[in-house]
Amino acid sequence: MKFLFKRLVIIVIIALILSLIVDYCLVVLRNTDPLFIVKEENNTKYGLIYKIVYDDNNVTFYLFNIKLEEKNRLDQGDWFILDKTGKDCNPVKTYFYEDDNYRYYFDCERKYYIKLGEVEYTLKNALENKILTIEELEDTYVKFAKEEKSPNS
Repeated sequence: MKFLFKRLVIIVIIALILSLIVDYCLVVLRNTDPLFIVKEENNTKYGLIYKIVYDDNNVTFYLFNIKLEEKNRLDQGDWFILDKTGKDCNPVKTYFYEDDNYRYYFDCERKYYIKLGEVEYTLKNALENKILTIEELEDTYVKFAKEEKSPNS
């Protein structure tokens, strides 16, 4: 019975470690959000064994507080996203785009800019001018929500 219990504990520990490693690899290689977020504040997300810091032009990855990798925020094609929100984000529902079916918004006043070459566009202008699509934006780290448009809109 003891042997079976020890074996089960070892299997659970190995599965936990492997899931953390897979989660970290997906974050670093695929630019996805972490599966296991312990804490999120301003431009930093904390996982169980790592943290990810999003600053103006880079994403920096730390494993056990040791800097592992810094990536440019080049997400799609020739553009990348700049977050100029700062430390405090006023908690107001802020709409930034709409299509035939949905209105897209942030839960606070975010200041995202899209940089294409030497030119910076507001996120709203970049979407309206088709510099990027809402689908491309969904594939980035930018978190936003959407609501269905009412028939009268």
